[in-house]
Amino acid sequence: MQFSFDVTPDQVVQWTFARELLDQGLTAPTGIGDVKISPIDQSRRFRIELESPSGYACLEGPAASVKAWLAKTFEAVPAGRESESVDLDSFLAQVLSP
Repeated sequence: MQFSFDVTPDQVVQWTFARELLDQGLTAPTGIGDVKISPIDQSRRFRIELESPSGYACLEGPAASVKAWLAKTFEAVPAGRESESVDLDSFLAQVLSP
């Protein structure tokens, strides 16, 4: 999952983290370091906290829509099987070829 924030008209900050972190954070506090996710309101809502030397953001929202989105992603690509959907060797060969 990725969030993009327009910090200034010329600067965009992007945060990327695994969907498993989001999935776990909907039911129990999880994450260390820059990204922390936790349920609130008896898991009806959730909070994402993003922190860096440049600043801090706290996002809150309803959990139901995120749970539905996660269910669709796990149906399309089951947890732990992401690498089967990406040919990493071919990608790296293309990127690293002179």
